[in-house]
Amino acid sequence: MSIQEISPNGLLTLINNKEKLELIDVRTEAEFQSAHIENSRNITLGSNLFNEFKTTQKDDSQKYVLICQGGARAKSASQELSNSGIKNMYLLTGGMNGCKNFDFPFVKVAGVVSMERQVRIAAGGFVLVGSLLGLLVSSSFFIIPIFVGAGLFYSGASDTCGMAVVLGKMPWNNLAKGGSCCSNGQR
Repeated sequence: MSIQEISPNGLLTLINNKEKLELIDVRTEAEFQSAHIENSRNITLGSNLFNEFKTTQKDDSQKYVLICQGGARAKSASQELSNSGIKNMYLLTGGMNGCKNFDFPFVKVAGVVSMERQVRIAAGGFVLVGSLLGLLVSSSFFIIPIFVGAGLFYSGASDTCGMAVVLGKMPWNNLAKGGSCCSNGQR
């Protein structure tokens, strides 16, 4: 099956030329709500909807552009979809992060916090609290920032993020399952 990479500029060209394409955003629903490309469809990687999408008949002339935050999940999705026989797939190089410097038609919901930002907040909070407890209470608490640092190192080296997986299961990130969204006790 053909899987190609497409730059944000190349995708803009396809959009502006009104090409027959479907934009598939494989991020979590909360990430999708925080910002997404106009007319994209949220089909979270690993969800029932994603598995259903894999098995439905596709038009061979249709182009599919897979989008995530940085590119890793879209690459995983492309491998799964390719194995199920879907053709004409494109990986958006750099994902949503790569689109920031281009004039994309974005849809944003005020107050929604991206997964990347949630990970930075959680990691920073653990390091701060662990360090303060280590200084003020017991040096045993220094294990917390050490553990977080090791997790961040592994995350960078492997291009996976366990903290994002855990945060993705939190109620505020599961809008379809009754979680809330935005700020002030929301997400």
